[in-house]
Amino acid sequence: MIDSIKKVKKTTAENNYKFSILIPSWNNLKYLILCIKSLQKNSYLKHQIIVIINEGKDGTLEWVESQNYIDYVYSQ
Repeated sequence: MIDSIKKVKKTTAENNYKFSILIPSWNNLKYLILCIKSLQKNSYLKHQIIVIINEGKDGTLEWVESQNYIDYVYSQ
C-alpha cells in the first residue's frame, strides 16, 4: 500500500514561504477548487499549498497536476 503513494513537489525552497497549508481531499474537486481560490484571494503571506489526494476519481488528480503552484501527495 505504501508503495503506491506518489509525492510531487513542484515548488522550490527559493520561494521563501511563510507557512504551508495541507488540504486533504477525497473526491471533492468542486470544493477543493473553491478552497484554493479562496486561499489565493485572501492570503496576505506567501504560502505553499500541499494537497493530499486520496483516490481522486472525480478529476482531482488531473486538475492538481495541471496547476504549477500546487504540491501534492496521491494515494489510490
